[in-house]
Order: sequence, then C-alpha cells, then structure tokens
Amino acid sequence: MRKSFLIIGSVSFIFFVAATLFVTSKLKRYYKEQGLGVTSFVMEPMGELSAPALELFKYIGNLEEPVINNKKIKLLTKRLLNLPMIESGFIKKRRSTLVIGYQLRTPLFILEDYENIGIDKEGFLFPLYPFYAVQKRVKLLLGCKFQQAPLGIAIDDVKFQKVLQLYPHLSLPDESLLRLELIDVSLIDAMSLGSRKIVVHYLWNDAQVVVTFLEGQEGAVVDKVLTLVQSLNEPTSHLEIDLRIEGQAYITREIK
Repeated sequence: MRKSFLIIGSVSFIFFVAATLFVTSKLKRYYKEQGLGVTSFVMEPMGELSAPALELFKYIGNLEEPVINNKKIKLLTKRLLNLPMIESGFIKKRRSTLVIGYQLRTPLFILEDYENIGIDKEGFLFPLYPFYAVQKRVKLLLGCKFQQAPLGIAIDDVKFQKVLQLYPHLSLPDESLLRLELIDVSLIDAMSLGSRKIVVHYLWNDAQVVVTFLEGQEGAVVDKVLTLVQSLNEPTSHLEIDLRIEGQAYITREIK
C-alpha cells in the first residue's frame, strides 16, 4: 500500500525551508496521535509539486484557487475519496496550509481487458498512469463482458476469485528461473470441454513459454515446466507446453 502526503503552503519559499522541520515534527506527532501511522511527509511550495502529486491534485482541485473555507475542503475531500485509485484519504486545513493525506490502491495485476487499468486484490479497478511508476507487474486477462472498465467498484467476478487461488501456485519467488508475465482465464469456464483452459505466459532465458492446463492442475505446473525447460539441449526462442492431458505434455518449440 502506497502512502503519500502532500502539503501545500501559501507561505513564501524563503520561510518554507526554515519552517519545514518545525511543521514536520508537529504533523508527525499529530498523525501519530490520530493513529494514522504516518512516518514521512513531502513538503513542497505552491506550484512546485512533484509530478504524481500534481496529477492527483488536478483531479480534486485547482492550484490557482487555494482552499480557504471548510465548505471547499469538504468538496475536495469528497472528490479525493471518490477517485478510483484512492483507498483512503483525508484533507485538513492547518492555518495557511492544506494537508492532503492519501493511500493509493496497490495493483496486483495489469488488467489486459482494458487499456491502462490495474486491479487490486479486492477486485477494485483503477487507472495506472500517471499515478503509478512503471514496474513489472503480471498481466491478467479475465474476458470481461463490460465494454468500459467499471472504475472504483469491486467487480464480483468468479474468474477473478479463481485467479486469486491460482496465482500463488503459478508465481515463483526466484524470477531468474521463470518469470510469470500473464495469466489468461478467459476460457476457464468455457462451455465446450475442448475449449476450456487456463493459459499462462512465462519468460525463461529470453524465451517465451506458453503453458496450457486445466483448473485443478495448477499445483504441478511450475515443477513440470521447470523440468521440461531445463532438459532442453538447444536454445529456444518460443516454447508451448500443453498439460491438459493428465500424465502427458504436448510440446512445440521454435529453435533459435
């Protein structure tokens, strides 16, 4: 969970630096007393906000019109809490300073059904850019039926609940062996038994490894894939492994 704090002061930049230590100590004690667990702060003068904070603030207020009354604070607080990427937050005014505290949702997957959408462990959907740094995250294809992503609500999707059960079996702590890149459960409940499948994509020594299996077989997938790829004698650029028939592995590959 990402915790961030943004303090916008109307004091001049000359006094800003001198007041930083004093104000920070006061705020730390205040938030500790409130049980908010705050241990760090970002203090920046008006108009010189960091990029992520500036993007967030664009959604809730106007930098040209500082908050000066409780009515406006309540309005901005409502806007802040309604943002789909915000898990919790608050806005308070302390004399000439506006304090914005917020916790961003933590993306568990990049949802490939839509563009620029993340999904957390609770199933909430929210935009990724520009609020999150570019990182390697596992992609997920659910086969969503919505034309547009239902932002800010937890999707009630049986497939996603199954993904949460599958994920611990498919990921490796040591990604140098196999790095999980994508989980595709769009056909996990297909009506036709011949079409029913789970597909996962791994990266192994710069080679793409595509593995197909059925629900209930996930516990043995990683061990089988590692055994197969480590037994290959020739450099491989693309490998497909079908494990749907119990006790067998159908393999196709492209040799470098």
